[in-house]
Amino acid sequence: MDYIVIPDIYEGFSSYMLGKKIFISRDLVKSLGKDTWICLLKEFVGSFTTDRRKGIAIDCLYDEMKSLFPFLLSEDTTNQEDQLLETFEVLRQARKIKKEIKENANNINYQFKGWHLEDNNFG
Repeated sequence: MDYIVIPDIYEGFSSYMLGKKIFISRDLVKSLGKDTWICLLKEFVGSFTTDRRKGIAIDCLYDEMKSLFPFLLSEDTTNQEDQLLETFEVLRQARKIKKEIKENANNINYQFKGWHLEDNNFG
């Protein structure tokens, strides 16, 4: 039986998105709204381009990602605005999980630093 390991899926998604440039048309910027667009630009610096030749359209990218990450992205999301927002919401979740794993690993390491062999009887 194969098991799905959630942190691994999000790590895969995060790695897949690394370095991707998404082409954003003027119409898509308008449909997102100025505030949403500015927030995305600030949060995901370097992820967008307005030059069609330097990026991939979100609908093409989304279709590819749906097949690679079927547990993370909805089959029902069809318009570009929703695809973009859903993609970056999943990326937010991936960042959050990565941060939690790192914090938990640091906590475990900290707990073991205070543990000494001489304090324990091993037979």
